[in-house]
Formats: sequence, C-alpha cells, structure tokens
Amino acid sequence: MIFPIRKTVAATALLVALVLVSLLSLGVRQYLLFQKHEQVTTHTEKIIFQFAIIREHVTEALLEDKYERLAGVAGEMEELNVNLTSVLTSDYVADQYKINFASSFDISSIVLLLRKIQSGPVEPEGLRQLNREIRTLGERLMLFDRVLVNFAKKKLISFQNFVIGSLAIVLSSIIIMLLVAQRQLLSPLVQLWQQAWEVLEDKRSQLSLGRKKGVVADLALSFQQLQNSRDAISVTLVRYQQVATAVNRAQLAISRSFSRQKLFDGLCRALLENKDYCLVWIGLPEDDGKDVMPVAADGSTTMSRKECDSCMAVLLTEAEEKGLEFNPAAKVLQTLKPVVHKDILAGIPKGLLKGTPLMEGHAVCAALPIQREGKIYAVLSIYAIGQNAFSEKDMELLEGLGSDAGLALSALEEQDADRKEKELNRQILEASGAVVIYVDSQGDILDCNDVFARHVGVKGRDLAGEKWRNFFTPADPDAFTGQKDADILKRISQEKTVDLILRTTTSTLRMGCSFVPVMTEDGHVEKYGCIGRDAGSEQTREKGFSEVHSSRLAVLGELSAGIAHEISDLNNGIINYAQILFDNIRYQGQGQDEDDDRILDKIIDGGERIASIVRPLIRYGREGDAAGEFLPVTTVLEDTVTLVGYYFSSQGILLQVEMEENLPAVPVKAQQMQKVFFDLLFNGRQALNKRYSGKDPNKKILVGGKYVVEGDRRALELSFEDRGDGMNPEEVKQVFDSSYATQKLHNGVKHGLAGSRQIVESHGGSLGVESKPGESTRVVVRFPL
Repeated sequence: MIFPIRKTVAATALLVALVLVSLLSLGVRQYLLFQKHEQVTTHTEKIIFQFAIIREHVTEALLEDKYERLAGVAGEMEELNVNLTSVLTSDYVADQYKINFASSFDISSIVLLLRKIQSGPVEPEGLRQLNREIRTLGERLMLFDRVLVNFAKKKLISFQNFVIGSLAIVLSSIIIMLLVAQRQLLSPLVQLWQQAWEVLEDKRSQLSLGRKKGVVADLALSFQQLQNSRDAISVTLVRYQQVATAVNRAQLAISRSFSRQKLFDGLCRALLENKDYCLVWIGLPEDDGKDVMPVAADGSTTMSRKECDSCMAVLLTEAEEKGLEFNPAAKVLQTLKPVVHKDILAGIPKGLLKGTPLMEGHAVCAALPIQREGKIYAVLSIYAIGQNAFSEKDMELLEGLGSDAGLALSALEEQDADRKEKELNRQILEASGAVVIYVDSQGDILDCNDVFARHVGVKGRDLAGEKWRNFFTPADPDAFTGQKDADILKRISQEKTVDLILRTTTSTLRMGCSFVPVMTEDGHVEKYGCIGRDAGSEQTREKGFSEVHSSRLAVLGELSAGIAHEISDLNNGIINYAQILFDNIRYQGQGQDEDDDRILDKIIDGGERIASIVRPLIRYGREGDAAGEFLPVTTVLEDTVTLVGYYFSSQGILLQVEMEENLPAVPVKAQQMQKVFFDLLFNGRQALNKRYSGKDPNKKILVGGKYVVEGDRRALELSFEDRGDGMNPEEVKQVFDSSYATQKLHNGVKHGLAGSRQIVESHGGSLGVESKPGESTRVVVRFPL
C-alpha cells in the first residue's frame, strides 16, 4: 500500500509532537516525584534528629535526677508529634504506612508520662516505662524512615521503568517511520536523483521509476516533462539557428550580387545551407499577375541538376492541375503575404519523385513575397522535409530576408535606370559634340568624356590628375593671371557661361563652358562639373541641337504612330462588337435591363475616348510629304492639349482651356504648328515644376483662344500663360536668340522660342512674350484674318 507523502509527513509530524509532549510530561512527573521524595526524606530526617535530641535530654534528666527538666522535654515531644502528623498527612506516604505507623506508638501517652515523672513522686516503674516508650518510639521512627525510603525508591524505579519502556516504544516508532519514509520518499528520491543525473549526462533517454502513483511519481513525471520540453526547445533552437545561419548566408549573397539573376541564384544556393531545406526556387510574376514564372531554382546537394529540374516540373504541373490550393506562389500574389502549405505533396505519386529527398511524399512549402513598398518583384518558394519547419520565428526571419531581397532588387533597378540615363545623357552629349570634364576644388582632372579625350589626344584614364588649365586658357589672356585654380573655379562657377580656348591636337577651339559645383552635405565643394560646347559657329551648334531634337521627335513619332495604329485597330473592334451586341439585345427585346445598357454605354464611351486619344497620335506620328497636312490651328491645339493632358496631370499641373466658340478656321501645317504648341506647353510645365515642387492651386497653365479686333484689323489670338517665376526683360529678349536654344533646367530641356517664332511667322502670324518676374509668363500667338 502506498501512502501519500503529504499524509505520511503530516502523520509523522503529529506523532513526533505527541511523543515529545508525552516525554515532556513524563519528565515533569519524574521531577515532581523526586521533589516529593526529597521533601519527605528531609522531613523524616529532621524528625529523627529531633527525636535523638529529645532522647538525649530525657537521658540527661534521668541520670542527673533533675526531673524538672522533663517539662521542657514534654514540650519538645509535643512539637515532635506535630511534625509527625505533618508527615503522615502527606499524599506521598501510602495510607497503609500511615495507619501502621500511627498505631505503633502513642506520643501523647509519653508526654503524660513525662509530666507525671516531672511532677513527682518518681517511681522506678514509671522511669522504666518512659525508657521503654522512648526506645520503642526511636525504633518505630527508624523503621518508618526506612519504609519511606524504600517506598520512594520503588516508586521512582517503577516510574523510570515506565519511562524507559515509553522511550523504547517511541524509538521503535521512529525507526518504523524512518523505514516507511525510506521506502516512500527517500529511496524514490535517491533513485530519481540518480536517473536525473544519468539523463543529464545522456546515459539514459528518460526516467523510469517503478511506481506510477504518488508524489514522487508525479515529481518524476514533471521532471520528465521538463526534460522533454528542454529537448524540444533544444531542437527548436538548433533548427532556428540553422535558419538564421542560412538567412545570414543569403543576406551575404544578396550584398555580393550585382545583377538580378546572380541575386536569385545566390539566394537559392545560400538557403540550402539549412539541411532541412531540399528545394528552393524563385519565380517572377507573369504579365496577368495570377501566377509566377520560375527563373532560378536549386536543390540540396543530394540532388543533381536533372533531379532538381524533374522535381520542379512535377510540382509546377501539379500546381497547374490542382489549382490555387496547391500553388502557394500564386496565393502570395493574391494576398501579398507569406503562405505555408503543410502537405504540398498530397496526391503526388512517389514514383515521380524517386531518388530525391521528396520521395517520401511528405513536405512543407513556404512561399514568401520578395517585395519593396508594396511592389512584388518575385516570389520565393522553399520546400522542407520536416513537418515542424517554418515556425512563426522562422517565418519572421524569412520575411525579413524577402524584404532585404526586395530592397536589393529595388536598388538594382534604380542602378540600372541610372546607368541607362547616364548612357542616354552620354550619347546625347556625344551627339551634340559637348566636352565634359570633372575637376576637384584644386583644379585636378578627375574624369572626362570621350569627346574631350579625342580633342586632346589622350586616353581618359591617363588624364586623371592633370591640371585643367593645361588644356583650357581664357579667351582673355590676362583673365587668370596671378590667381589660384581654386579661386578661378569658384569665380567662374558663379557665371552662366565663360568662353575658354581648348587646345586640341591640331588646333584650338573656342568653347562656351559652364562650371557647376557639386556640394557635400556640410556645404563644401567636392568637385566641379564642366560642360563645354563649340562656340565658334552658332549655326553649327543650332544645327546640332535641331538634329538631336528632330531625331528624338522622329523616333517618338515612329513609335507612337505604330502603337497608335495597333490600339486604334483593337479599339475599333471593341466599339464595333459592343455596338453589335447592344443592337442585338435591343432587337431581341432584352434591352430592359438598365444595368446592361449602362455597361454597354460605358464600353462604347470608353472606346470612343480611346479613339479620341489615339487619333492625334496617328495624325502627327509620322512625317507627311513636303507640303504637310493642313488643319485648323484650333484643331491642332486641341489635339496637342489632349496628348499632353495626362502627362501634365501626373505632375500636378492643370491645363485650363478657355476657347471662344465658332472661332475662324486658320489652316496651318499640323506637324509644324504642333511642335510650336509642344514647346510652349513644356516651357510652362518646366517653369511651374521649378516654382512648385508639389501640388498647388496655382500650378496650372491657362490656354486661351479668342477673336480680336484692333481698328480695322482682325486676328485669331491664342495665349499660353503659366504662373511660374517669370522672366526679367533681359531674359525675355534672349528667348528669341538662337543661342538660347537649349538650357538645362532640372528634369527637362527648356526650348528657346526662336524656332517657334520662325514657324509661326512662316504662317503669316506673330509670336510675342509678356512676363512679370516672380509672377507669370504669357506667350501670345496671333494669326491675322
């Protein structure tokens, strides 16, 4: 029978308390018994001593015949009688001893006899009787004393025997209790302690106590549960560490990648550092955004490339056949969140995956978006064998990895865009013949373009460290005399342009150069960028600009015209089919549904809107014959506003058109006049973007058309007004100067109006500019009627 430890301990404590109380009471009892014995013994000794004195007094009185002294002896005898009475009344003396002792002598008779002898006459018989009584009393007192002592000894000895027996019983009980405790508690605890150490030293896997009930068994079970929890946590930590190591390797691979494909390949290979992962692949979103197209895949070291490709083919085929439920990557595109599928291989025949880690038919798949600021660049899919893979902590690490990869892809996109933009700028500068150099604040050349290198006959990399003044001299020979390069650069960077002479391998070129300082964050000049153009021939420069501008417009025209024709063909089909469907529904008497009518109306209206946008692209997309197509100038203006309307609105610019009705039709060459309107509108856009970086109520261009009469002259007036920074009178004069043809302003090229005025004047019109510095600029185009 197994007693609960709590009850056993409680019973033991109670029993020990009772034993201690009993022992204490026995000790007190023995102490009181001993005290009583001492009191009685002391009292009897006093009585015997007192009797000895009395007997001595009696003997002296009788021997000396001084019988008068016996009167004092009588008083002493009375006192002795009182003391004997006090002894006999003690509870310590047994009643049988009291009765026997009291009946063995009579002290009162001795007192009377003493008084009789003292009063006389003295008789021998009386003396003999007195002597006999005294001797008897002495014997009785001695006997009484021995009886009391023996009685006390017996009582003490019997009580001590009882105490010893009780102690023996208590000791036996304690031994029994210890044995019970040994069996119930100590032995199981020692066994538990030994097995626990063996478990900690990995000598045994789990605890195995013989008993299944009781507190110790519960303690062993709790310890086993703690051990199991520790093992589970250890396994989880090991798995988490493996994931963290793989993620760190992947982040390192991302940081070392300089292209998208290398990033994907490195990411797949690095994640396979985790032995729990057997297959990793990355897919790009398809055009419809419903699924992904794999672009990189890798398998564990136990898989060959062929086996990896085979697994990919099986998984993708199953996903396509079973739908979205078995396509975590497609789910990611829909939810924009990670997706974990616990049994991705369900229903796939094992034979298809033979020889691969997936052949057991059990795997978990996690698909994560590689995204940045809501844009999904790709989807990462990871397959693991263990059912406990992809815990919440694991997914947090992998989500962070997806964000890091998205950031890297975003940076690569930006770098690619910057590279393309730089290449485009380089090509434009190459085509324009401009020289570009970069110099530090002390005048040492840092870099240059190929045009400059060809002019000076030195390779670009060999020019680094050369002084810029070794190649450039001022048009005025004394302009730089006695000045340091740093001071010269600081001064000429504050000027719009400066004329310099470039010494080439064969001759010299007069260059119009602009120096632009590049500042550091603390406001210091890091370097200067210089762009120079041949200032020797304005016609050559204007022709170069016109060729570049015309070539870009031609390319734009070819592309937009081709695209416009394609859109127009498709749009015509949409409108025609929608109209046929609309007519059929009405003809069949099913046109009572207002929702259907409204939807069809929206389709037709949308198609007509597309047609209205595409029509100008087709009209102005390609060059016509030498004469060109003639259209009313108001039609050309309306088409131009339609073409640039969306582009301007995306930059927060409002095109506010206010045209009078029934304006006269002034025929113009459509393509030429459209270029004029393009230049005017884009100049206004640049002025507004320069003044207003974001949205603003004043960020708008007012386009007007009206019929004007001045005296006997009539004209059609078109106006373009922007609320930009405006121009001062000197700048207004320069806009019609051909040397003002191009000027780099922020994000675009501001066009001069020399060419525009020439086109307008060729149509018999005029072009004028009105500007208020800091307020607005208004361009007026008039055609006489």
